[in-house]
Order: sequence, then structure tokens, then C-alpha cells
Amino acid sequence: MPNNLILMIIFCVLGMGWPGQSWTQEKFSFEYDHTEREFIVYHPQKEAPTSGHPVVLVLHGLTQSMQRAMRMSNFNELAEKENFIAVFPAGLNAAWNVSGRQGGADDVGFLNAVLDSLGKWYAVDESRMYSCGFSNGGFMSYKLACELSHRIAAVASVTGSMWKGQMSTCHPEHLIPVMQIHGTDDLIVDYRGNQNFSAAEEVVEYWRLKNGCTKIPEYEVMVFEEDSDRPLVVKKSYKPCMDRAEVVLLTLHGGGHIWPGSTVKSFFSKSFDELDASSVIWEFFTGFSKDIKK
Repeated sequence: MPNNLILMIIFCVLGMGWPGQSWTQEKFSFEYDHTEREFIVYHPQKEAPTSGHPVVLVLHGLTQSMQRAMRMSNFNELAEKENFIAVFPAGLNAAWNVSGRQGGADDVGFLNAVLDSLGKWYAVDESRMYSCGFSNGGFMSYKLACELSHRIAAVASVTGSMWKGQMSTCHPEHLIPVMQIHGTDDLIVDYRGNQNFSAAEEVVEYWRLKNGCTKIPEYEVMVFEEDSDRPLVVKKSYKPCMDRAEVVLLTLHGGGHIWPGSTVKSFFSKSFDELDASSVIWEFFTGFSKDIKK
């Protein structure tokens, strides 16, 4: 039986209605690789552009849920305002299989299947599909950049990184713009890296080379410390790159393991209200598509 037919049967059994109706937010589930997988779709009320709605995957952190990713990032409200579809998938056991060690869930395949489903149900712009994530979800977004570059137009990582050894096995088919947002005081995913994962600067340098970007970056102090000339948020942009890609690092001086601008409290870090990460990520994404270079 075709996979799309199986999905539709499941929707009918669950009484969720047919995709494409007037509701704006719904939780879906389907069987992938013999396992029930879930995700939430937020669909804006506005009519789709001629080319279809852009799509943003928002991936939660380790031990977190798709609901928390929604609350933390507030990407559902941003999706309504900016007229794109926001998708909040759930990793198995509240985790994404980013290292691929000892097998585990095929999360790349699952997320690819989610994108396939959206294309069947909604008017989506296949050239403008993006992924961002927090911590473990940021790691996963880089994995998608390595393995789904033919579909994903750009990625952003908030407090995520890449595993040691991943760079030698990462072979994207296409150039892909990336944005890294990271605090210097992150106690969970150290900005300086460790024996398991790479430093933020190292990750950015890797993608700079992959994308053929200029060696000398552009610097911009986006936020100064209150009543001081001390930089609080520094943006380092590498451009031009080949095929109009771009690589950006936002360094949050004194920032911890947090989604900047979030009203959701963290056990690991104080809030960082000086930057709205979701808005910054979306603004970055709007500059890129798979087919139309802006």
C-alpha cells in the first residue's frame, strides 16, 4: 500500500480531518520505519503566495518536546505574521539521532518524509524549505545540511554544533547557507567545543570552506551592553560565497544554553532578551531558495 495512502487512513482513524482545512494548528502522526512518529504543523490563515508557503522545521533540544520547541521559539506566531508553515517534529525518546552511532532512528528519513507529506497536503514552496533547531536540534539541522541539501535551502543552529568526525563524512550535494547562534557561557554545548563536538568557530570555518566563502568576514555589533560600549551580540558574516551562499556566526557574549528572546525559562541559563533569535533566523532564511537566488 502506498505510504501516502497509509498516512491518510491514519488521519481518518484519528478523526483529525483532511489536511488543508481552515484550522491553523494540528498534531499529526504516521508510521515511519515501523515506529509511530509525531509532528505539529502550524499553517497560517493567510492565503498562500503564488509559489506556495515556505516551510520551516523547528527541532527541539535533547529531553525536550515538540510542544516546548513551539513555546520556546514562538515560531508559530512568527509563521502567522510572515505567512510560512512552521513544523515542530518530535524525536524518538525526546532526542535526535545526530551521530548515527549504533544505528538508531533514521531521523533524516523521517524529516524528509514530513516534507514529502507537506508537499502533498498544502501549497508549499518546494524551493524554500528550511531547518533550525535548539541544541540537539541544532546538531540535527547540520545533519540535514549534510544529507538533505537537495531539499533544504538553509539551516540555523542555536547552541548546537557538529560531532567530531562528522565533518569528514559530511558530503552535501549542494552548497547550503548556515547560521550559528551561540553563547560564550554555554555550559551544556561549550562554545569552545570539547572532545565530542566542534567549537562554534570551527563549525563556521568548516561551512565557510564548503561554501567557498571569502576568508575575511564582515563584522557587525548588533547589540551593545546597556549603558556601555561593550559588544553583547557580534555578527560575523562570510560573503560572498559560491552560488550566493552565506555563513553567519552570532556570538552572544555572556549568553548561555538558551534560545535568545524566549520567554520560556531554562534550568541551565538565565534569559537572553537582547536578541530575538527566531526573527533573526527567519530574516536569514528569506535570502535563500534552492531555485531562485536573491
